[in-house]
Parts: sequence; structure tokens; C-alpha cells
Amino acid sequence: MLDSAKSSKNSQAAYQFLQSKFLWSAILVVGLVGGAVFLPYWRPAYWYASSQLAGTITLLRQNAEPVVFSDLRLSDETEYKTGDQVAIILKRFAKIPREVREIVDSATTLTQEQLDLLRKTLDENRQALVALAAVEGVEHCRFRYDFDVACPMDTILSSVDEVSKAFVLGRADFVQMVNDTNHSQAFEGVLELCDTTELLRNEPFLVSQHVRVRNGGQAIDCIEKLLAIVDVNNVQFQALDDRLMKMETNFRLAGVIRAERASLFTTMQNLSHPDVRKTLDSMVGLDTGGGLISFGLRKSSIRRWSSLAYSPELMAQQNWMIAQMNLAAELIDFPGKEMNEKWLRLDQEINSKLESEKDTPVSLLFPAIGALRDQAFAYRERLEATRLALHAALERVGDPNAQR
Repeated sequence: MLDSAKSSKNSQAAYQFLQSKFLWSAILVVGLVGGAVFLPYWRPAYWYASSQLAGTITLLRQNAEPVVFSDLRLSDETEYKTGDQVAIILKRFAKIPREVREIVDSATTLTQEQLDLLRKTLDENRQALVALAAVEGVEHCRFRYDFDVACPMDTILSSVDEVSKAFVLGRADFVQMVNDTNHSQAFEGVLELCDTTELLRNEPFLVSQHVRVRNGGQAIDCIEKLLAIVDVNNVQFQALDDRLMKMETNFRLAGVIRAERASLFTTMQNLSHPDVRKTLDSMVGLDTGGGLISFGLRKSSIRRWSSLAYSPELMAQQNWMIAQMNLAAELIDFPGKEMNEKWLRLDQEINSKLESEKDTPVSLLFPAIGALRDQAFAYRERLEATRLALHAALERVGDPNAQR
């Protein structure tokens, strides 16, 4: 009896001992897991990077600058009115045969077969071209996009593609009118080419502005060709000079740089999002047929940088990126030797950073802006040179109202 009671007592004590051991083990495990999860928050580097980033974002907000991709959306729906109207017209354009694109890029005399193809394509799109030319307020055009996305890089710029298609048709129309020696209509055609180019004036994407520069350069080619074969009167001079002046005056890229900054910041904020992970994984390597080209960020690195443990380092990279893009926005639109030297130093600093930290998000995502400033000024200078040529053409015909 006593042995039975003693045995029961010992079993109860053993059970309590094991229970206490399990409890403390459970507490230890929870503590270790919790410590691992929240360790970044205990590190001074986290609080320093976090406070730096918060201060930077506050300053951007105070200056009414875009911080994240969704900030690029226009707050007033009525501001999309012209863009919506243009977008509807652009969808009416038929598919352009590849041969037509080759014809408008050709500098040779056209065959009858090529002219017939141009006429056929233009006839199919004539109503849409007329409707596009009738749109007023192209300087206010802004197209709609979904800005509530985790991966801005996946944004499909369908309207930009449609504008490019309309521009090709406009050039085809110009080629046909010059061939038919319908010079007055050809002059109207170059005005419409300028207007089509400026449909992208307010687009906040860097690629949109690259398309704008390309289209603008081709419009200038058409102007130069026209000035070589016809004389301009004062009315034509004034209309074209106004277009060229506005194209130069309104070609500024600081806003686009800030938009790219917001796009990049949003992507870096969402590295763990499936859409971002999928896009970055696809950029890890590109098979060109001659081997795999590495973009510098391995899939394992993408997972690592999207983890909480790397948040201090990621915020430090975001701070650096914002600082460089801010400086780029300050310098990109201003000419001069001092600005050239500052831009060169900025470009060298960016390249040095990206080269030394290849296995980082910013090395993969940072946009190539080094040559952007020179390209922008080359375009603006060409617009100014074309205006000078236009003045010379007016003086050549001896118009008493020539403006010097």
C-alpha cells in the first residue's frame, strides 16, 4: 500500500518535472523564433535606416513629389479627358503592314507598287487620321494606366504603341503628299506630325519620352525635306515656328526622373510580392543564343533581399537611390559647363556604386540615365536649329514680315 502511494507520488513528481521542462523548452523555442523574426528591429542599423528613409519620404511629401507609383495617378479625373478621347481614336487604326514602315524609312524613290500600298493603307485609316488631327488641346493629353500595382515594370504602355502607329501613318501620308507634289497638304502633314509627337508630352515614363524623341526627330526630318523643296509663307512659318518652340520649351525630363524614382521605390518596397519576384526572376538571365547573360542578381539573392533580415540594407539602398535620382532631376534640364561636370560626377558615382554592389536590387533596377542628358540636349538643340532653318527659309523668299 505504502509502495503504491510512493510510486504514485514519484510519477506525479516526474510528470510535473517533465511538464516544466516542456514549458521552458517551448518558451525557449518561441523566444528563439521570435528573436530571429524581430532581430532586425533590435539592430541600430534598422532604426537608423528607417529614420533616414522616413525623413526622406516626409521631405518628398512636403514638396508634393511622387513617392510611390500610385502617386503618379492624376487626382482630377477630368484631366484624362483628352487622353481618353485620343485613346478611343487610336484604337480605330488598322494594323500597319511591315512594308509600309520600311517605305517611310526609305530614302529612295518609290515604285508604283509601293505608292499603291501606301494609298491602300492610308485609305483604310483615313477617318482615324482625320479624327486625330481634329483633337484639340493635345498639350493636355494624358493616358490612363493602372498605378495600383506592386511591379511598375510590368506596366504595358499600349497607348504609346498606338501613338507610334499613328505617327508612322502620318509619315506615310506626308510621303504620299510630297510624291504627289501636294505641298500645301504636306505642310499640314508636318504640323500634324508635331502634334502627334506631343501626345506623349505628359507621359511619366522614361520609355515614353524616348519614343517622343524618336518621333520628334523624324518629324524634323520631314520638315527639313519640305523646306528643301518648297518656300514657306508667313502664315505657314508662324504655325510651324510655334509648334517647334513649344516642343523645345516643353521637353523637360525632371518630372520623368521623379516618376522613375517612384516606380523604382515601389518595386523595391515589394520585392517579396509574387509579381515582382516573377519579373526579377525573368531578368536574372537572358538567353541570347550565344550563352546566358547575367543581370547581376541571382534568384537566391532576390529571396534574400526580400527577407525581413535584410530590411536595413534594403532601406539604405532606397535612401541612396532616392538621393541620386533627386540630384539627377535637379541637373538634367539645365545646360552649362558646371552642370555638365556635376552630371559627370553623378554618373561616375552611380556606376561605381552599381559596379561594387552587383548582387543587390538597386544594381538590377536602377535605370540607365547616364547618356540621357546628352540625348535630351541634342534633341532640344536640333529643334532650335530647325527653327533657325525655318527663319532662313522665310527670309529667302523675301517676305517683309519675316521675324528675325
